[in-house]
Amino acid sequence: MKSKCCTNVQIPNYNFVHVDSLTNAGGVGLYVNKKLQYTVRQDLELPTDGCESLFIEVKSNNVSGKNCIVGVIYRHPSPNSQAFQLAFTNLLEIMHSEKSNYIIGGDINLNFLKYQIDKHITDYVNSILSLGCISLINKHTKFSSTRHHSLLDHIYTNIIDDNTTTGIALYDIFDHLPIFANFNFHPKCAKKYRPKIRCLKNCDLLSFLEDLNTALFDLDFHNQNISDINITCNNFILMFNNILDQHAPLRFASRKETRSFHKPWLTKGLLTSISKKNALYKKMLSTNNPSISAKYKFYRNKITHLKESLKQNYYRSKFENCRNDVKKPGKLLMKLFLQKQKKAK
Repeated sequence: MKSKCCTNVQIPNYNFVHVDSLTNAGGVGLYVNKKLQYTVRQDLELPTDGCESLFIEVKSNNVSGKNCIVGVIYRHPSPNSQAFQLAFTNLLEIMHSEKSNYIIGGDINLNFLKYQIDKHITDYVNSILSLGCISLINKHTKFSSTRHHSLLDHIYTNIIDDNTTTGIALYDIFDHLPIFANFNFHPKCAKKYRPKIRCLKNCDLLSFLEDLNTALFDLDFHNQNISDINITCNNFILMFNNILDQHAPLRFASRKETRSFHKPWLTKGLLTSISKKNALYKKMLSTNNPSISAKYKFYRNKITHLKESLKQNYYRSKFENCRNDVKKPGKLLMKLFLQKQKKAK
């Protein structure tokens, strides 16, 4: 978009906010619904050559809700990206210090598919992840018949929401595919989730196996004239679940059991050791015996060390499993950050 430009697409009830390019190509713009209250944040525009950026701050409709910064960036193709990377990380630090929610999209011309082979890309991705910024697009967005496909179009955010929908639209108007992200800023108030588990207190394994054997005999797969294997499998699953519900019915998990679901690194053996430690603690308080006190402290320190070790191994394996995905490590980091923040409160 050059100066004195006009948009060739008029959308009813939307304002078009834009920043023009000083060259024959480029420029950025946003269509903003007229119902939204917003201010243009010129102080956030990136002060780098070969780059246009536009940022607006949208006021939240909720009294207690946060405003959201929405931005769009176009970085002209250039082999030297260090100046842009420095300016963008500085921008993220400013928004992080303001504790702002943000959504930033655009054609950045940095190929995230080279994350493991290009040191500059690796450093850039790691630096934005360390600031809680997630890239939502993880598939190639530009196709080429002479070169490898590339991922040059990005959407960044620090908003973690399972209801967010992201994707790439298949449209051949240009060599870049359009990208999109749909955020739900008015989620329904969901009831507090209480997981269900099997009650094995009165479960008799031999009786369960006898009933299962009888039901399998009555089902008689060989004499059924069913050609669809899916119907046969569904009949078996339905029969198995009915018998399982009779011997080990579902019940709501207790608060203690629910908390353990949020700490999957706590093994059954470790939970048994924690119970033993708690018993030692009660005995130490009631007897005031120095030998029991020494035994409790030794046992407590061993369990603390083991818990930290299991937790580190758990998250290490999680990061190893998602090392080839640009999107997942950021979500994992943000989840850890939110857990720590919640614990501090």
